[in-house]
Amino acid sequence: VIYSRQRSSRQRNPGSGAEPRSGPWLGFGLGGVLTLICYGPLIPQMVVAFGNASAVDPEGEVTEWKNPIWTAVETLQSLGQGDPLILMGVAVGGVLALVGAISLCRRHPLFALIPLIHVPLTLGVLIVGSFRIWPRYFFVDAGFAILYLVHGTFVVSRTATTLRRRGERRDLHGHWAGVAATLVIVFGSLFLLPRTYQLPKQDFVGARDFIESVRGPDDSVASVGLASTSYSTYYAPDWEIVEDLNQLDQLRSRGGSTWLVYSFPKHTTAKYPEVVDSAESDFELVETFWGTLGDGQVLVFRSR
Repeated sequence: VIYSRQRSSRQRNPGSGAEPRSGPWLGFGLGGVLTLICYGPLIPQMVVAFGNASAVDPEGEVTEWKNPIWTAVETLQSLGQGDPLILMGVAVGGVLALVGAISLCRRHPLFALIPLIHVPLTLGVLIVGSFRIWPRYFFVDAGFAILYLVHGTFVVSRTATTLRRRGERRDLHGHWAGVAATLVIVFGSLFLLPRTYQLPKQDFVGARDFIESVRGPDDSVASVGLASTSYSTYYAPDWEIVEDLNQLDQLRSRGGSTWLVYSFPKHTTAKYPEVVDSAESDFELVETFWGTLGDGQVLVFRSR
């Protein structure tokens, strides 16, 4: 707003000197102050939460979660969903977004560089702080990626039209070619919606309802690992929580069948290897409830 007012003043008074460049920096400063005011009360909690997240847990740490290559692969898999045609479209979209970013950097360097700097800056903070590098930390950049994609589509469309047409109307044809290409991308992306929304992020509710519908009156149900937080806090507070093999054996000694539920198999195997070994040898896998979150499937076991 400050920058636009300064430009308007400059346009009204063309002899007032060079165009001021303080507008963007004043905007950044004002935005920073407002951000601190809004988030200031949360800073102590954020420090504690970040400290807990960065704490090293050798027994339960999945090392690949801290690998930026794993993050990139997971992002591509979530976008492509294993379909070669979709992956090809993602690759083409990446090229168009790169073209758009380069074009915007030439026209408006400050505006275009802000999101481009944010990605390596965020990645650097996560690596230095020994955080898990999950794709969610970069969701905020999705809007800018789409902006680059749309702008790149218009740039390529106008360039292609200019090469094929000459005359005064080539810019108009290039504009409508960009509109048409963008609409194709928009409608093409709609085919991803059914796959994205046909499953929940993690089907904790489906696993709970399944067990409750088939369990016997003397059966025991327990969760282990990261799934325990979801069940004990939200979905099934009456279920047991086991953290080692002894607790699981105690449940099995009560009589009836014992049900065991966990998600994130890699993390659970790393942190609770004895419990997972028992699940694989002394239990049978009854059902797997899939979701859209990678490695977030919910596994349901029943004692043999």
